[in-house]
Amino acid sequence: MLGNLGFGSGSQAHLSRGKPGALERGSYAEVIAVDAKSNLIMVQKDTGDIVSYDPARVRGIDAYREAEKSLAIGDRLQMTAPYRDLDLPNRAIGTVEQITNDELTVRMDSGRTVTFDPHEMRHFDHGYAVTSHSSHGLTAEHVLVNIDTEMHSNLINARFAYVSVSRGSHSAQIFIRSRRSREVQGWLLCQPLKLQ
Repeated sequence: MLGNLGFGSGSQAHLSRGKPGALERGSYAEVIAVDAKSNLIMVQKDTGDIVSYDPARVRGIDAYREAEKSLAIGDRLQMTAPYRDLDLPNRAIGTVEQITNDELTVRMDSGRTVTFDPHEMRHFDHGYAVTSHSSHGLTAEHVLVNIDTEMHSNLINARFAYVSVSRGSHSAQIFIRSRRSREVQGWLLCQPLKLQ
């Protein structure tokens, strides 16, 4: 299972779209070195070939770190990349219904049931929490919102606050860690919320 992160030694590079160059579309390679000064990433392909490329010149390469996680029937999963073969968009969420040696069967929140080989279709993670960006169009009875302006403070604004808080149909609990907590509270107090 692959979780998204930045390029770093030991992470996996995957060409998901764009023109093939250093990597072939759909392939994976292990990042073995990052030269920030020259803006180059060195990867080792499955064939053993080592190539380097400038990420500013290549589009469609994402970085992931492969992680082993336990799954059980009833676990919530979230897709972390689109799966065109199964017509699953990025960030689609579902519940694990069946696990066999080579397949996972997941009932998506859309109502569809899909079955896939987790060794082939590796871009998914536990789906118990979603980002504000991923929550667009979703509704849950109860919402927990973590607002941490110490990390990515430029992304915290009135729109973020509104989108995050308005996902809850019954309640929203807000957790703030910020030197700017009064400003964040001001955004939240200015947002009219209609709870059903």
